[in-house]
Amino acid sequence: MRDYKLKRRYSLRSELQGLIAVCMGPSILMIAFVFLIPMGYCIYLSFHKYHALVANKPFIGLQNYLHIFIADSTFWHSLWVTFYFTFVAVGIEIILALLIALLLNQSFRGRAILRATLILPWAIPWVVNGIMWKWIYNPSFGILNGLLKQLGLIDSYKVWLGTPFLALNIWSYPMFGKRHHLLPYYC
Repeated sequence: MRDYKLKRRYSLRSELQGLIAVCMGPSILMIAFVFLIPMGYCIYLSFHKYHALVANKPFIGLQNYLHIFIADSTFWHSLWVTFYFTFVAVGIEIILALLIALLLNQSFRGRAILRATLILPWAIPWVVNGIMWKWIYNPSFGILNGLLKQLGLIDSYKVWLGTPFLALNIWSYPMFGKRHHLLPYYC
């Protein structure tokens, strides 16, 4: 009787493993076709001299990498911007988000209105939200420029999203934080 229970347990386990493999198969194939195959092809092309209009792709080894690391200053600037954005902007975003969360956890008058105001950019559909922030930051008639000029904090209207430094720092704040992929649309 005990042998029957052991055999039954092992057969259920193997049936379950088969079901898991069948269920995961389509997603693994999708990941392979969408991510792994293009990534492998990019790695292959990085060791060849490639031009989109020329069929011949001669093998050049590490010359592309040597060119990037030694001769191309754009690579180092891009690397610096990436590190800046990753550590400084995301660090500021995390600290501000934590401070706002601690503030909203306190009991005070108008807390519900402030919570609703802070969650509004997340709740509004992305297209409407994008258009709204484009108007707010508009260098000609944006409400942010008008408000700051009325308060005497700026002398003339500024192009907020016209320079990479300002654009990266504006988008590092928590209420805009999850919309980084829309940044090229605004610039």
